Amino acid sequence: MPVLMIYLAAEPADPDSRQRLLTEAGLAIAETLDTPIERTRVFVLTAGHAAAGGQVVPPGGLGAPFFVCCVSAHRPAERRTELLARLTDVIEQTLNVDRSVIRGWAAPTEPDAWAVAGIPLSVARADEIHERER
Repeated sequence: MPVLMIYLAAEPADPDSRQRLLTEAGLAIAETLDTPIERTRVFVLTAGHAAAGGQVVPPGGLGAPFFVCCVSAHRPAERRTELLARLTDVIEQTLNVDRSVIRGWAAPTEPDAWAVAGIPLSVARADEIHERER
């Protein structure tokens, strides 16, 4: 289920950064949440226009990266907190930005509000969800 969306004001200057960001973030999610990598989805979205701290980010500037990672609400809070730190590390190291400007949200999502192949996660993975609650 984990889906990560990373928002940047502009394309990274280093053309390989986007590829590294996509792969490293996916690995961080899989390892932190102990979930198969096949279940992860990572998107890097370039806004083109953004403001941070009330200031418009200049053309070509990354500004203040922001990410949202949708995770099952049944994941322990400690894991979600660890995920926030790991994803911040990945963004900081890959894009070479100061971590103090990175913002993120681990958005807990109820399993019946999320679908896999059109089937609510609460049904598709009921056994796994039950195990996590123990």
